[in-house]
Amino acid sequence: AVMASKAKYSRLESEIDKCRAECNWKKSLELAKQSTVKSAELAGIVMFLQGEMALEEHIESYDPIIEENIFTARSALSEANECLSTVVETNSKFKEQALLLLAKIQFCQGFYQVAVATLDKVDLAAIAMKESEGNSMRNIRLLYMVAESYAIKGRCLDKSKGVVRTKFKQNERDEEIVTCYEIAGDLAFLCLQQRDKRPTSTTTLTTGVDSSSNFVVTSLVEMAISQVPVLYLKKGEITKCINRYREMLRAVESRFFQDIRKTLALELAQLLLRSCSVSSYKPIDLNDRGTSKDTKTPKPCVYSSEKLFIPKNLDEEVLLLLLIAEAVGTREAVLERNEEIHKLTVTNITAIYDLLALILVKRGQFGRLTESFDKAMRFSFQEFHIWYQFANALISSCKFSQALPVLAECHQLSPNNVCVCLQAAQLCYEHLQIYQQGVEWAEIAINCKGTLTQSARAHMALGIGLCLVAKESKLLLERQDLNQRALKAFKIAHELDPQDYLAAFHLALQFANLRRINEAIVYTKLSLKHRSDFIHSLHLLTLLLSARKQHEDAMALVLAALDEYPDNLSLLMTKAKLQKIVLGPEEALATFQKMLKLWKDLHEMDATDDGSD
Repeated sequence: AVMASKAKYSRLESEIDKCRAECNWKKSLELAKQSTVKSAELAGIVMFLQGEMALEEHIESYDPIIEENIFTARSALSEANECLSTVVETNSKFKEQALLLLAKIQFCQGFYQVAVATLDKVDLAAIAMKESEGNSMRNIRLLYMVAESYAIKGRCLDKSKGVVRTKFKQNERDEEIVTCYEIAGDLAFLCLQQRDKRPTSTTTLTTGVDSSSNFVVTSLVEMAISQVPVLYLKKGEITKCINRYREMLRAVESRFFQDIRKTLALELAQLLLRSCSVSSYKPIDLNDRGTSKDTKTPKPCVYSSEKLFIPKNLDEEVLLLLLIAEAVGTREAVLERNEEIHKLTVTNITAIYDLLALILVKRGQFGRLTESFDKAMRFSFQEFHIWYQFANALISSCKFSQALPVLAECHQLSPNNVCVCLQAAQLCYEHLQIYQQGVEWAEIAINCKGTLTQSARAHMALGIGLCLVAKESKLLLERQDLNQRALKAFKIAHELDPQDYLAAFHLALQFANLRRINEAIVYTKLSLKHRSDFIHSLHLLTLLLSARKQHEDAMALVLAALDEYPDNLSLLMTKAKLQKIVLGPEEALATFQKMLKLWKDLHEMDATDDGSD
């Protein structure tokens, strides 16, 4: 009978521990109250659990990190304080845990030095070492409480730094704060890893009722994890900061800190890009034991294997970090249904994709970038920035037919964005050869009513499209009408932005197409005035001079242009034709031979590049 009673007591106690570890505070208190009738040994637990429940439920509503909640805590936590103080005075087996929770109450109430004094009554390192050896729910709950206690101690020491007067003592205090935060982070990672080893079913053994987990990583632990790199950065110790990030990211994965891992990966990627160059980058050293000097507290399990991928350079590490952050971030964004949290998640994932674009574009991996943005479409409803980045990635990957509908969606999301319309028009003209649709996009851009410069470019795009449509038209009257409309569009573009060399060039080119040579020369010279090295204006002026039989002037100009662009085949062709007229066929033949050699070299170079890709 005694054995049966002890077994029943053990079952009840483990059930209460399970509820506490899963943050089901009311359930644990109900079980304790029911059990006091059956087991006198559990009578002392009720008072402790009442205090714990009052404290933890208060913290769920009022974040202790936010100082505005201090005065609320001073009135709301008086009952919890009384319960836990009573437990401490009775010297029950929950005394150490009650002291940890009392320190937590004192922290919430803003009594920072009192909280540190309370924590100093407990050997936190000994408790952490003892509880890390087991894997029961009691071990997990107590280990997490110790992690929070170290975080509280670090925060309290930070808040009471004003009482330290000497510089030496200040440095000592700073080191102690960092150590507390590091231990808090390490214990939290270890605790979460141990939670992962537990079976996922949370059905109670005695009642058969489903005791679903309410556990979340608390703000105290998140603060401790995030503060260590910040403190190192404040002291200018970038290497230690990077090493701490790497140390935390090497911890074996747990489903409970995937969001933390995403944040750490993104922050480390940003830090590496800001602070490291290719030459100053130091690869990961697996033998490095990390930044923490503490050896008395347990450490989380880390990945260690000969098969681990170790980045060899800066780009590889940043890319690896961003891919980790992307993998976690995209899953979160898809699953999150709360609108406010979803917006925050999308903001974070947008930062990841922006950095991913920087790295992949530098490496020319447009296809991989397109794949990433394709995944992002699952949660990017009405997110203009991601859609626009996706369109640019598709264009860079030469997937022009796919890029056009994406740009159309961008226009739906941002109807007054002129750049989107102009980009769509450019796609239609240069790559898809659907000129009429390009004209429609240019007209939409004009109606967007952007800045004067944007409006000028929109009219210029319209003129280019009308010229292209005119070339395809088989009816003379229609061609003439389209060319006149194009000329009018170019004139408006030039009037809106007289300093734009491109507007002047296209106006000159249209005059040339209409055989109005003198006007074409005027605007070509105007274009060169605004940009003297623009190759197309130089070439056009050469052709216009030759059209006026000024072959020597045209020859002098094309030679000057070739000094700037010696490998331009179009200029070389014009030079050869002018040489034939001015100098004779032998000089022209030499230029043609040079062109053939140049074309052969360029063709072989392109073929080599295609083969390597």
